[in-house]
Amino acid sequence: MYDLVIIGAGQSGLVTLKTFLEKTHNILVLEKCNGCTGLFSTIQEKGAFKWSTSRYMSGFSDFPIPKTVPVWFTIQDYVDYLESYKTHFGLDPYIRYNSTVKQCYQTRGEEWIIEYNTTRIITKKLIICTGLNQTAKFPELMNTFSGQLIHTHDVYTKMTKQDWEQTFTGKRILLLGGAESAYDIGHILAEYAGELYYSTKNYTEWFPKGNEEPEVLERVKQIDNTCLNAIYGAKGAFSIPTDTQLPFIEYSLPEPISEFWHTYGRSIILSSWNVRGLEGACTKCSH
Repeated sequence: MYDLVIIGAGQSGLVTLKTFLEKTHNILVLEKCNGCTGLFSTIQEKGAFKWSTSRYMSGFSDFPIPKTVPVWFTIQDYVDYLESYKTHFGLDPYIRYNSTVKQCYQTRGEEWIIEYNTTRIITKKLIICTGLNQTAKFPELMNTFSGQLIHTHDVYTKMTKQDWEQTFTGKRILLLGGAESAYDIGHILAEYAGELYYSTKNYTEWFPKGNEEPEVLERVKQIDNTCLNAIYGAKGAFSIPTDTQLPFIEYSLPEPISEFWHTYGRSIILSSWNVRGLEGACTKCSH
């Protein structure tokens, strides 16, 4: 009997394993693929996708991403980082690869029975670390959409650069979403699409600044958006990657102030920009 079984050896599974090894070594991690680091390892063109989360926010505090890695790095860089994380903390011996879990259920004694491949094991505790994106999600409006429908998962795991060129070149594309995957894939689509539109129901979480990449600034100039120009042209605190700005403020505040900042912080900052003559360009982030 194990003290703990973890399903999934991606980023969350690895961190969970490392954390609980401080309490017990009677742990097993079940991972369905062979020697991989979760969903990131299944992406076809790992070197082509550049993350919208900077090196400062993506690394773990007990094992920061090396400064030799670019601030805005590729998925291949992140897979390499997770592999080095496994090696540094000696996690591989606890991971059983090629293990497809069929079902889990609890006994009357509150122990967990786990069936995978042709094996059946028992554990006191069970933690699921399979991520949020195992099942494709589509908004209801897609039920009446007559064009070609492509999900994020397909672009990541089923398509090569040749597929991108054949599928997206010269097309008019609507990209639904405003978080990381939308930016990862939008970065690729912008190279091929005739027209590319973003749509997000809430707000854009951050704008990757990428000061070390002049082509980013050139794209913003072409967009000629007052709000974007203000963000990219700001000095002082805004010279650091923008994904670090609001989270650093938010996470340093105690409850319930942090919740207030999470809800209203962007409006407060953007309204202060408006006072400086931006004429409301930055106060509405939904569209």
